[in-house]
Amino acid sequence: MPEVIAVGPAQEFLVKAGKIQGRPESDLLVAVKQVVSDKRNSTVGNVTTLCVSPVNGSRCPCKVLKAMQSVVGDGPHESGFRSPEAAKIKNSGALLGDQNAFVESLLCAVTLGDEDIVREVVRGLQPPRLEEVWVTGDNIYVSGLDISWSNFRIGDLLVMPDAVVVNTGYPHSACWKYAARAGNGPQDCVNSKAGSALRMRGIKGAFLLPCSVGPSASINLQDQIEIVRKGTPRHKEILQDCKTPLQDGTELVFSLNGKSVRAKASNTQAYFDLLVHAGIESSKIDQARYKRNRSDLELQELGLQEKPMEIAEEAKSGDGTVENVGIKVGAQFQCSKCRQRLTSERAMQLHWKFIHDPNRHQED
Repeated sequence: MPEVIAVGPAQEFLVKAGKIQGRPESDLLVAVKQVVSDKRNSTVGNVTTLCVSPVNGSRCPCKVLKAMQSVVGDGPHESGFRSPEAAKIKNSGALLGDQNAFVESLLCAVTLGDEDIVREVVRGLQPPRLEEVWVTGDNIYVSGLDISWSNFRIGDLLVMPDAVVVNTGYPHSACWKYAARAGNGPQDCVNSKAGSALRMRGIKGAFLLPCSVGPSASINLQDQIEIVRKGTPRHKEILQDCKTPLQDGTELVFSLNGKSVRAKASNTQAYFDLLVHAGIESSKIDQARYKRNRSDLELQELGLQEKPMEIAEEAKSGDGTVENVGIKVGAQFQCSKCRQRLTSERAMQLHWKFIHDPNRHQED
């Protein structure tokens, strides 16, 4: 049997151990940026630590996690199932209201952290604090995978051999409990704009169950884990090969601002769409309520800031100097009548026709 380690409820622990600064924010951020740089854009990694919290104030590192609607044996949802009537969020601070408690519990089914980053967070902790990644309270820790916002977007999937986790965009930040275990410096770093962009706190995600695994999914130490991007053929194939963790005959309903989104237990695509929609709405509410230090990319992904205009390469010109404004300086075809350069023979012909052809009729 895996050993259950008593770390103590966070409030009691804080009273006995006192507050600490922990690793300084600036020093930690430099280290974390290097960690992410070393694996920039990586879409494949491994599961390196697994942990459940059977009761408040305990940690149980393990070799295998079982998952249904949530992690089996973790907190108040020991069976891995939740009923709409008794739905609870693992931590306090629900965002979506009582009518959406069941949906929100599914959005918070599992927490996943970047072990390479968390190792830097806990580095140098002294007793009674523990220099272990699992003190930060997540279920799954992965290594070698870049889960920063620039590489792992809302709607992307984390695919393991026998389990799939959906990145719904549900918020995940470092609360006072995180500071109790790791220090105030790490908490500030995680919640900074830079720390948020790097996803130092990881994600809260929802489960999909591969059709091949039966009633529950399994996650094992050293399982390969891969990011599969939304909108790709592989993403579509995985959704087709997965089932929802809902009981047969269930219809999931998410209602907000007078509008409702529905998904039947038998429709995995609709279930995925509902979760992503609800996750984004959760983050919008969280942002309005707490004014988080989010990066521009995060705000754009959530629809809270306009995305910058994307200019096609063909429409770009100049080289930053005044004399070459409007000139395609890198183009191959030089016009014989002016300084303009064109990227193809066809473009050159059109340029000549509309700019230089003396026989072209022009109206006054």
